[in-house]
Amino acid sequence: MSRRVISLIIFLMAFALVVLLVIQGYWIQSAIKMKEALFVRGVEESVTNVVQNLEKIESTHRLRGYRESAKLYRKIDSLNFLIDKRYHELTGANESELPGVGVTARRQREVESRWRTISDLDTTATLPGEASTRGDEASGDSTKVRKVIRKQRKNIAPPDEDPLYQKLLHARQHAVDELTRRALAYDLATQNVSEYGGKAIERLLNPRMIDSLLNLEFEMKGIHTPFEFGIYDPASDSLIFQLTGQYPTQLMTQGFAVQLYPKTLKDRRLILTVYFPRERRFLLGQVIWMVVLSALLVIAIVTLFYKTISTIIYQKKLAEMKNDFINNMTHEFKTPISTISLACEALRDKDVMQNEGIAASYINIIADENRRLGLMAEKILQASILERKKLHLKMESCDMHEIISSAIQKVSLQAEKAGGQIHLVTDAHQHNITGDRLHLLNVCLNLLDNALKYSPHNPQIHLHTYNKGDLFCFDCRDNGIGISREEQKRIFDKLYRVPTGDIHNVKGFGLGLSYVKAIVEAHGGNIHVKSEPQKGSIFTVCLPLQPLVNFSEKSI
Repeated sequence: MSRRVISLIIFLMAFALVVLLVIQGYWIQSAIKMKEALFVRGVEESVTNVVQNLEKIESTHRLRGYRESAKLYRKIDSLNFLIDKRYHELTGANESELPGVGVTARRQREVESRWRTISDLDTTATLPGEASTRGDEASGDSTKVRKVIRKQRKNIAPPDEDPLYQKLLHARQHAVDELTRRALAYDLATQNVSEYGGKAIERLLNPRMIDSLLNLEFEMKGIHTPFEFGIYDPASDSLIFQLTGQYPTQLMTQGFAVQLYPKTLKDRRLILTVYFPRERRFLLGQVIWMVVLSALLVIAIVTLFYKTISTIIYQKKLAEMKNDFINNMTHEFKTPISTISLACEALRDKDVMQNEGIAASYINIIADENRRLGLMAEKILQASILERKKLHLKMESCDMHEIISSAIQKVSLQAEKAGGQIHLVTDAHQHNITGDRLHLLNVCLNLLDNALKYSPHNPQIHLHTYNKGDLFCFDCRDNGIGISREEQKRIFDKLYRVPTGDIHNVKGFGLGLSYVKAIVEAHGGNIHVKSEPQKGSIFTVCLPLQPLVNFSEKSI
């Protein structure tokens, strides 16, 4: 896949992601606006319902007062009738003579016709001969009746001393007082409130009731957020009541306002205003699931986008590394093969064969190049085994000083040809570990080979062993070209080689350090590098002194 195609894919995916983000943002913004409109409508309906309920409560209060007043009027009429009757019984005077009552004889007869047992209210003793008196009246013996009545009156107490009469008068006075109080309350409710000062306002404006009604209405509308309300008086241009007193400015500028008691208070306006301090947070809480879902969706898409692009780039780099590997391998194999071919052609010459020294040198060249081909094939085979994770380690006790010395001996001739030297300092007191001798030797050989290849002029390689806790460590330091910080992150990747400008000026396949890291980690150790460009590199390997397994072989 070409770089242009990859760039086009990245551009299209980035454009699609931006469009998706714009759509998600527009969707969330529209949802918030819709929730805000529903919130405003719900608040307006709730506040309006509260005002209407307050009017209904006031109307019910007035109607109850009217009904109670009507009962009091009927009670006063009844008491007037009883007082008139009792006074007549005590004094014999006509009912029209009673002071302050004013009930006519016709009215008395009408009331008398409604009551079934008026005489039951009289707690005085029954007058003797009363039944015969009424009988005589019915028969027309008026003279006898008048004599009996005059005789009875002489034995009756005056009205001021009669308990029943006084009790009736007291009950009538109490009813009149109650009726007067209710009449005053009616006047306060129906006339101009401003004429009566703040008493009527205090009765109408019940903050506790308003708060309860607002809570109930908001609960029914699903508005579960704290609120503040106040009552504004346009006449004084001030708030005459606030629930908490914390938001006076907001109540005047940002509150939901509606007129209180528009029917009751006709000559005076009072405004109920409601403010929500956490309105924005409440609205966001209504759409938080949308925001979270959108965020998760965007994160998932960005993650997939990143993984896709990373995979494409990685595959592209992997393809480039494989192509480089094939080119390097072809170049590396071509050189010894050409050398062997030339040596074989030389040996076909009879003159060369007759000269034993020259013939022996050609034979040694063929043997060296053949060994070189074998080593290169072994490296490729080892890389393949590591890739399939089928490498078997033969664990045994190993002397690391001995293994390092053996590796130095194998590459010392190569170092001398390059005009360099290898120095070994052994400071490790404990240098026996449990591991695979062959693969640990290959680790040392690969590190020394890299140090020689990347130190083109008079390589000076220093090996230093030491103990660090329960670890055996050794440093391999060179004076080569060094490695940049960015390249240090990738030098242990398979097939990766540090660029040198000419890919063929340093021999190798890019398999050595990946093999070294795999073997070191298989032994429970670790490897890291410190380097700066043009200042050489230091590779540090640490291996555990104690055996990691209780068996002789380990598979990785």
